[in-house]
Amino acid sequence: MAALTNGPGLLRTASLTPAAGALTTVVGTADGDNANATTGAVLIGDLTLLMLRMNYARHASSTTGRPIVRIDLSMDADDTAPASVGNWQPVMVINGSVALSGGVELYPEEQRLNPSATGSSTFGTHAVNVACAVWVRVQVGDVDTTNPGAFTGIAYGGAT
Repeated sequence: MAALTNGPGLLRTASLTPAAGALTTVVGTADGDNANATTGAVLIGDLTLLMLRMNYARHASSTTGRPIVRIDLSMDADDTAPASVGNWQPVMVINGSVALSGGVELYPEEQRLNPSATGSSTFGTHAVNVACAVWVRVQVGDVDTTNPGAFTGIAYGGAT
């Protein structure tokens, strides 16, 4: 698997509807998809910043659906077989409102993006620092845990 360059590049072209109430790993399903078909691992090479772009369509039975995007990082060696990449660590966000005796609370960052009023949107995440990672994995979900919407054209851009 070739390492990603600045992009743009596709992680997955085909439609993906996440499991109800859960995050679902984005895996490649077609030639040209950069996400591994087993683990969703993507070798990022020299990228230091990663931004994702995708299309989201709210489920027809939902009025509350909103996409959730989570990015996990792995420092497994770049010669690891993509289907064997593990040791995933989510990108973390600091809870700046709580500082405890020299410590802060961290949570896995899940970006919850607002679709248009009709429920369809093309949107992008903020730039995520991936400088210490070798591999990334993207997971998607929906705030509506009963009727999740669908994602298509999940792509990346980045900077070295």
